[in-house]
Amino acid sequence: MHLAFSSVAAPGLTDRDLENIRNRATARNAEAAITGLLLYQGDTFCGVLEGSRRAVFARMEVIITDPRHRAVQIVREDEIAARRFGNWTFGSLPVPPVPSGFGRAEQFLRALGERL
Repeated sequence: MHLAFSSVAAPGLTDRDLENIRNRATARNAEAAITGLLLYQGDTFCGVLEGSRRAVFARMEVIITDPRHRAVQIVREDEIAARRFGNWTFGSLPVPPVPSGFGRAEQFLRALGERL
């Protein structure tokens, strides 16, 4: 399955916190056969997880209870025939500024999904 989510970063999140998130997620996702990516801009996380339904929902439970994430929203979940991020146990990318008027994280994720 494929699951897209957004969340608001806890205030005061540091570069070290982001590095810790990336390192732990890379290792844990590899163990659980989860692929995907996490984008961070301003105070917003946008992520995509791919894997078995059980593994993806277990990872979402961890994300929802992580104090570094607030207001977690599942934007989309779909059954998929093939992974889009099959080579990434966890990719994280710098994100350019969102164009004026582009709006909320959910819109960003939907637009990203349409381009993949």
